[in-house]
Amino acid sequence: MRLIGFDFETYPIQPGLLAPTAVCLSLAGRGSPPSYLPKDTDSWWRSVDDGWEVVFSARHVRGVFANLSADRDVVLVAHNLAFDLAVLIKKEPQFIADVFAMMEQGRLRDTLLREKLINVAFGSLDFHYKTKKKTRYRLMDLVMKYFQEDISATKVADSWRLRYNELHFVPIQEWPIEALVYSAQDSTWARRIFEKQTAEPTPIRIGTTTYQLHREDLVINELEQTAAAFALHLMACRGVVTDPVAVGNFRYRIMAQVELGRGIAMDLGFIRLDGSKNMKILKGIVAEAYNDKPPLTDKGAIKTDRKTLSKSGHPQLKEYAANLNAEKLLTTYLPILEQGTKNPICSQPNVLVRSGRTSWKRPNLQNPPRKSGFRECFVPQPGNIFCTVDYSSIELRAFAQVQLDWYGKSKLAEAFQRGVDPHLQFGASLIGMELGLAKEALKDDSHSEHKEVKEARQFAKIANFGFPGGLAAETFVEYCNNYGKHIDIIRARELRKAWLDEWEETRQYFEDVSRMTKLDGTIMQSRSGRIRGDVTYTSACNSFFQGLTADGIKYAMWELCKKCYRMDAPFQNVHPWVLIHDEIIAEGPEDTAHIWAPAMSELMVKTMQEYIPDVPIEAEPALMRRWHKDAAPVYDAEGTLLIWESPDERRKSGFAPANSH
Repeated sequence: MRLIGFDFETYPIQPGLLAPTAVCLSLAGRGSPPSYLPKDTDSWWRSVDDGWEVVFSARHVRGVFANLSADRDVVLVAHNLAFDLAVLIKKEPQFIADVFAMMEQGRLRDTLLREKLINVAFGSLDFHYKTKKKTRYRLMDLVMKYFQEDISATKVADSWRLRYNELHFVPIQEWPIEALVYSAQDSTWARRIFEKQTAEPTPIRIGTTTYQLHREDLVINELEQTAAAFALHLMACRGVVTDPVAVGNFRYRIMAQVELGRGIAMDLGFIRLDGSKNMKILKGIVAEAYNDKPPLTDKGAIKTDRKTLSKSGHPQLKEYAANLNAEKLLTTYLPILEQGTKNPICSQPNVLVRSGRTSWKRPNLQNPPRKSGFRECFVPQPGNIFCTVDYSSIELRAFAQVQLDWYGKSKLAEAFQRGVDPHLQFGASLIGMELGLAKEALKDDSHSEHKEVKEARQFAKIANFGFPGGLAAETFVEYCNNYGKHIDIIRARELRKAWLDEWEETRQYFEDVSRMTKLDGTIMQSRSGRIRGDVTYTSACNSFFQGLTADGIKYAMWELCKKCYRMDAPFQNVHPWVLIHDEIIAEGPEDTAHIWAPAMSELMVKTMQEYIPDVPIEAEPALMRRWHKDAAPVYDAEGTLLIWESPDERRKSGFAPANSH
């Protein structure tokens, strides 16, 4: 294996531009360089202590990468690999199939992602488990960690890092030596860091056993995560646009809420003429509303958050709290939406958080503001339509799979295997009704017991989603409030006991997880083998099935992206653009949506089934003209997939709603 570090220098990264124009490509390796690498006036070579470095002008990228991809002995390593691959594909899109192939051959590696997986194993992904200092993943941070060398001076604002656009049309032989060295060293550092990351055996305790694990053992699942990171970046680079009319309406609505909130604050006297808040007055009002027993922060200060204000019983404070998010919507989300009317919004993805899930920022498309009209501002390109495919109860199905893996049996899995709704099964049990009768009552809203069954199913659903994460009864009371349901602690305890009785394997599951976390807080994911350290009890309860689900949907996303970007039928001109927990949203041609959308859901079911093989997987497509959280599958009498319409869209069109299921 020949390990070669590589790195692109580009134009500065701009908002909405996650793959800027390439200016040069640098490579670095040990021993002798491959003979096929050109040595001409468009390249700069030098020897270093442990190998060689070269910088090529952008003109050489096509020929150089063609040879590197064809050489099966070469493994390329970069820091933040997905960025460099996106830059490559932007410049030379014909290499997309080669990149997919190299990825699956394990010939593309990422020091940043590898470091994250190592830190996940030690519980230090975000903060060091001992020092509690924030963990940083910049190249210079890893250089300092592994080599105790400070290269921060090369990364300051006026360094060549942000100035390579000045050299785009300058012959490489005329470049300043500082610009050449900077580019070459980034490739060398990536190679050296990767070598360090793979070299050191590490003692780690899992359960009652201490293992002397090689670093490779700490980064199991690395190749899958690396592939997913690239797929996410491809999705993000394309971006999505917004509708100017919808954005204008959003602005009008939010401004009205802001003005209402400011008016209430002025009436109560805790807003100054310059618009700032007098927190002393606000805290006094809160204290009075709570009869001088207000909720306090850990440091003993009176809380003034939206939840505290909403529960104060003070009519004006409650109304003020209802409009409190409007300021954030105005300052944080509105500028992004307005940008999308001119250029695609490219949210920045992060492929790995502690649970194994993904996250997004600028904006956070994974957790968009609810009931604000934010989603409805996003629209597909002309001639296209959105398709969302959402896995049905996927984490509950993953929870059932974990039970099967651990104990060889699961009543929850049996319910799914029989095609029974587990929420209805548990709900019927709560009210002492036979499942068949409960089904009939739920179908017919004129049935005398319809309301009772529906209410029982709702509580059962909340329990099925909440209790697998290790919630105690006390916490479950608050959890129910998030769903608009209110129960007292006694009822919560009764409900938890009934839930444990219904899905009997869960008792053993919680006991086993508790034992694991009490020993040392380090666990190993059941199927991927990924190690996660410094885990609390509730995090561990969630981790096993959330991590399994996350791995499955990342694999589904990777397989979908391969087909879309290779233009495989029927996915020509289909583009996934966001992954949200258990849902993938894509856009593609409206005239063929009835073909490619079902194919997308079929692919997602098939891929997830590889991770959850013993529990049936369900995922149906829904077509929508703009992003909407309530979009659902709609079919005509012949079973052809139709476009879902919101109530507003149906009113405007004058058509009656189609049949949906």
